[in-house]
Amino acid sequence: MPRDATPKLPPAVSRLLAFGRLPLTGKIAALHAAAVAVAVEAGLRTLPVPRLARLLGVRLVTDRRAVSAAGEETHTLNLSDAERRRLRAAQAVLRARPGRGRCLRRALVAGHLLRERRPELRIGVAREGGRVHAHAWIEIDGLPLDGGTAGFTPLTAGRGAPRLPKGNTMLRDGAEPEGAKPADLT
Repeated sequence: MPRDATPKLPPAVSRLLAFGRLPLTGKIAALHAAAVAVAVEAGLRTLPVPRLARLLGVRLVTDRRAVSAAGEETHTLNLSDAERRRLRAAQAVLRARPGRGRCLRRALVAGHLLRERRPELRIGVAREGGRVHAHAWIEIDGLPLDGGTAGFTPLTAGRGAPRLPKGNTMLRDGAEPEGAKPADLT
C-alpha cells in the first residue's frame, strides 16, 4: 500500500470515531436520539402506530383536511440550534439502519425529539406506475419538516378507511397497505 494512501475504515468504526469527535452536547443528542430510535423500533414491532405515536408525544393526523404545504419547498420552519442539533443526531443514528421503510421511524423519532412544538404525524400514499407507495412525515404548524411529501395523499380515518398496521405489518416504502383507499386517490 502506498504511504499516502489510508486504509478505508469499516462504517461502524468511522461512526464511532465521528462520535468521539463530537462536543459534549452533540454526544448527548446522539445518545438521546439512539435511545428514542430503539424505543421506536420496539414500539413498531409491538404496538399499533396510533398508540405508539401518542406515547411518543406525536399527534397522528387522520382528518380530511388537505396537506397545507406538501411539496412546497419554499416554506421552511424556524428551528432553534438545539432542535437542529437533535434532528442531525437523529438523522445520523437512523442513517445506519439498513433496509427500506425508514420514513415512519424517522418521523416518529423526529416528532418525539420536537414534541414541545406539537408535531403532527401524517401517513400518505401515492400511486405511481400502477404501484402504491407509502410515506410518513412530520408537520409542525402545518408545514412538513422535510421535503418529499409532494404527490402523497394523506390516509384518513373514518368509516371504510383502512386501519393503520401494527406489529410486523408496518407500512413499507413501495408496499400497498391492505385495503388502502386514500381520500381522492383513484
